Amino acid sequence: MEPVPLDVREATAADAPTLRHLLQLYLYDLGAALGWDVDDDGVFPYAVPLEGYWTDDRRHAFLVRVDGKLAGFALVQRGSELGDAGTHEMAEFFVLRKYRRQGIGERVARGLFDRLPGPWVVRELAGNEDGQGFWRAVVGRYTGHRFEDIEVNDERWSGRVQCFVALPGRSADSRPGSAGSVPQPPRWLIVVRRDREQLYRNLRESFGPEARVEVILDRRETDRGTARERRKRSAGGEPGLWEQLGLRLIFRDQDLRVYEAEGDRP
Repeated sequence: MEPVPLDVREATAADAPTLRHLLQLYLYDLGAALGWDVDDDGVFPYAVPLEGYWTDDRRHAFLVRVDGKLAGFALVQRGSELGDAGTHEMAEFFVLRKYRRQGIGERVARGLFDRLPGPWVVRELAGNEDGQGFWRAVVGRYTGHRFEDIEVNDERWSGRVQCFVALPGRSADSRPGSAGSVPQPPRWLIVVRRDREQLYRNLRESFGPEARVEVILDRRETDRGTARERRKRSAGGEPGLWEQLGLRLIFRDQDLRVYEAEGDRP
């Protein structure tokens, strides 16, 4: 059976009323599990500040449509108190009941992970057992079960948290020899900053023997000039070492860079 047409597009300020209406449906679902009540005006008081999602490039709001019909939304932010400034977090995620248990939510989540590669965290409140089960299953299948699932109970959060690294095409069912396998996607190289050895070890352990991903620690001495000179070269289009080897930079933050290579690694 052909999958239903799915469209996930980034929302604009003009979509704010639509998002606010969907947020109330989202809060209604959560409220049933967590015992929340509406205010006297019939509205859930929990407010999500949406304005930053079209003024701050670290935040992204997405609207989901199935066969042209509005079906949900996702709010993603870069920077998490459970990670660091380069970690993406699924701030809010919602699919209307009509479209659940059809694989829609998983398709949306995987598409967002591919679209925003790098470290991720997803978290669920302690009483949201359905959400915990959903995200453990989705992240597990996406990463081939190479992720952390931890419980946090402190001033930052009270509930479950899944931590992993997203790479386009990393989905477990696309690996050679798996059921329904597809042709090999591009290979990936993760270059970790030389003073982040713990991050390097965590990534190596996470990916294990994954044939399409290699994680290395950049041990090169920073003797190619001052930081200002390096930025100037970069702005002028001078390719770095990995670009010279035929790799394409697709993500970077202060701790790591992710490169894509078509076919075999150079």
